[in-house]
Amino acid sequence: GAGMVPVAHGTDCGGSIRVPAAVCGVVGLKPSRGRNPVGPHVGEFVGGLDCEHVQTRTVRDSALLLDVLSGYEPGAPYAAPPAPPSWLECLKTKSPRLKIAFACARPDGSSIDEAIHKAMLSAVDFLSKDGHELRPFDWPEMSHAGAAAALFWQLEIEALMEHKAQARGYPISDKDVEWITYEFYKSSTRRSALDVHHARASQNKVSHDMADRFANIDVLITPTVGQAPPLIGGLVATGERHLEEWYKNAYAF
Repeated sequence: GAGMVPVAHGTDCGGSIRVPAAVCGVVGLKPSRGRNPVGPHVGEFVGGLDCEHVQTRTVRDSALLLDVLSGYEPGAPYAAPPAPPSWLECLKTKSPRLKIAFACARPDGSSIDEAIHKAMLSAVDFLSKDGHELRPFDWPEMSHAGAAAALFWQLEIEALMEHKAQARGYPISDKDVEWITYEFYKSSTRRSALDVHHARASQNKVSHDMADRFANIDVLITPTVGQAPPLIGGLVATGERHLEEWYKNAYAF
């Protein structure tokens, strides 16, 4: 966004490519799982939610880098659908008439900031006038999706902190990391293998439900964020360090 580099590497588990791109006015693409290699020493990261790509200033540059970076990785746990010969070449042809669904509210039905809502409707109007078929999107049941994603995050943080502790020979304390990281760590140590099993089941159900929705549409358009960018520290509005409050505010954003 500052123009310091033409391309920046990014990893996206829950928005870490898309959200910075949205608030900084650049292009951020999270590819399908299995599109870009993440290994060979990591089979999957954060329960398979992680995908690797870049942030760029243009769609063209993102497509070019996808041509360079993408490809099947032998032994990887995921494989993306077949790719065209060149993503960059795809930009040179006009899209056919597409069936496009759009969602102006969060999956739980709650509303987003008015300015973002208006921008969404403006994009929908533009696409409709361009000849595409637009329809509202009906979200599947996703009430357990956030909790499953949070558990995968917590497990990954616990594993990373344990690895760091082993490397230096003594445990990591709340003096060594940011408070939210340590809260994730403590929460993970209280979880069981059965919790992980249930989270995997929830993730699998959401994946299949979303695939069912895409049987009748080509594209789904949503806002990337539901609120204007918060100030540093703004996701804990009271100034006190409560994990549940952070979750509530972070997911709302």
